[in-house]
Amino acid sequence: MAELVAQGLTVDLGGRPVLREVSFRLAPGEVVALVGPNGAGKSTLLRCLSGTLRPGAGEVRLGGVPVHRLPPAYRARRIAVVAQELPGGFDFPVVEVVAMGRYPYLGRWRREGPGDRAVVAAAMAATGVAHLAERPFTALSGGERQRVAIARALAQEPEWLLLDEPANHLDLHHQAELFDLLVRLSQERGLGVVAVLHDLNLAALYSRRILMLHGGRLLADGPPAAVLTPRLLREVYGDRLAVGRHPVLDRPLVALLPGTGPEAVTGPAGGLPAAGGIGTGRR
Repeated sequence: MAELVAQGLTVDLGGRPVLREVSFRLAPGEVVALVGPNGAGKSTLLRCLSGTLRPGAGEVRLGGVPVHRLPPAYRARRIAVVAQELPGGFDFPVVEVVAMGRYPYLGRWRREGPGDRAVVAAAMAATGVAHLAERPFTALSGGERQRVAIARALAQEPEWLLLDEPANHLDLHHQAELFDLLVRLSQERGLGVVAVLHDLNLAALYSRRILMLHGGRLLADGPPAAVLTPRLLREVYGDRLAVGRHPVLDRPLVALLPGTGPEAVTGPAGGLPAAGGIGTGRR
């Protein structure tokens, strides 16, 4: 297992600055949430980490080696990616789509063996899609496709799993199952996980560490309680969020405040907790 290191990443796309001098180090087994508003550079950063986009300046290193120098098949054994846009043109049974995760190990002439099939079966069982094995991928719902895509990534047996909005198509039950699985794999196998998330509460519940991007720069890097603060959230998202504590766990809880109108929250009478409850941090 190797560190994943970003050093001075700077990216311009179409003449527009997207990332500016972003640097951090990720240790094996970390579960890291990458948060920030739309256009902050989160997906671009994930592409840099995966080696599919080479920055204009700076570099990403895996175990001290620049990721863009790693042969594609070798890189795919170490870094797996679940993109935000799910492929829709796979007219194959689910089991064959998941088995695509074994391609980096097969080479040109080698065919799948019992060991490969066992890895595929385990990935499908872990993501709850084993019962879909013979269903066409194109016939699945968005949430089912998302879980199959994650199973395919796990079938690569990577050291690092990079996910772009993995909860986007999942209901609350499957969101919890997925992130429980990711945390368990990080603890049992040392799998490193980096997930782009818009849901700040998922980030707070499941990540040990949050990287917050704003305007292409790394604004904050630390545990959830140090990053999801009223000051930082107000700077990044404006005044429509309130921060409190989770009712069971010692984690931040972020609530959205409605705007003006008949349903607006105006104080305790409008439904916002009084002293001891959620605070907006506007003092």
